[in-house]
Amino acid sequence: MVTVGTPAKKKSNLTFELSADELDSLRNSSRPAPPVPPPVPELPPAREPLPDLPGIEDDLFTPEGIGFNDAPAPIPPGPVPPAAPPVARPAPPPPPAYAPPPVAPVIEMPDRAPPLLMDVTPHSLGIETAGGYCLPLIRKGAPIPSEQNREFSTGQDGQETVAVRICQGEERGFELNQALGEIELTGLRNAPRGQVKIDVIFIIDASGTLAVRATDSDTGRAQEIRVNLLGGASEEDIASMRDRQQRLFDA
Repeated sequence: MVTVGTPAKKKSNLTFELSADELDSLRNSSRPAPPVPPPVPELPPAREPLPDLPGIEDDLFTPEGIGFNDAPAPIPPGPVPPAAPPVARPAPPPPPAYAPPPVAPVIEMPDRAPPLLMDVTPHSLGIETAGGYCLPLIRKGAPIPSEQNREFSTGQDGQETVAVRICQGEERGFELNQALGEIELTGLRNAPRGQVKIDVIFIIDASGTLAVRATDSDTGRAQEIRVNLLGGASEEDIASMRDRQQRLFDA
């Protein structure tokens, strides 16, 4: 047995008894060094205290917010600005007085006779000339009654008969207009063409009836025809329209 202990003291002795195996194990064992603790980080330097603000004491915490013990000094009142001058408003207009209803304007007529309404010809009226052309004697829109005359001559040598064909319309060709009638003047003297003169007169009376007269200037022989102008529907068309209207009334 091996005895290990501390130097003996006068009053007490401590004795440890170990076996040989435990002693060898203790000698041969190598204990690891204790871990090194990590370095402690340095703390930032302490902040300097804030300077005391003049006129402010301890803070007061209220339900409405943060206040101060001492209220700020009141702001002295400044100079009062002068009052604006009153604005002059115009007086309201007086209520309108009763006005009579407007009178229709009166048109002053000039010192002359008023215009008259008159009938006019609906189409031009003329006769056939050499070459199949139509020469108008009374133009369209001429007032009724109206009268026009013109002198013509023969177109062939030794011509003894002249046919005066009458038409109404605006076309230059005779066949393209409406034929109204014809006058045949016979017994002309035998003469070269252009030597015998024929005077043709167109007369429209107030009733709208056309009278055409052809007169030989040498002998005074004349022929005349009266024609009802064709400006509207015929008698057959008028009767047909009258019957149709009567049937509509009876239905």
